[in-house]
Amino acid sequence: MPLVKFIKENKEIDVPHGSNLRKEAMKAGINVHQGVNGFGATVNQYVNCHGIGQCGTCRVKIVKGMENASKMGVIEK
Repeated sequence: MPLVKFIKENKEIDVPHGSNLRKEAMKAGINVHQGVNGFGATVNQYVNCHGIGQCGTCRVKIVKGMENASKMGVIEK
């Protein structure tokens, strides 16, 4: 099972292969809607695209382990 480290939150979670990272992060209590430099984080929890890849508030930067991620979809590109 891949181990995902959230640097800003100082938290590590095991994510089952093939699962949705956004959903797993939210289950672990990670606020995936930080906004720009934290601005708008509270509002973004309620006003967001709910994971369809349109608003960009839950985007992540993979720095290691890209082989564990699925290929980017059309909307992600």
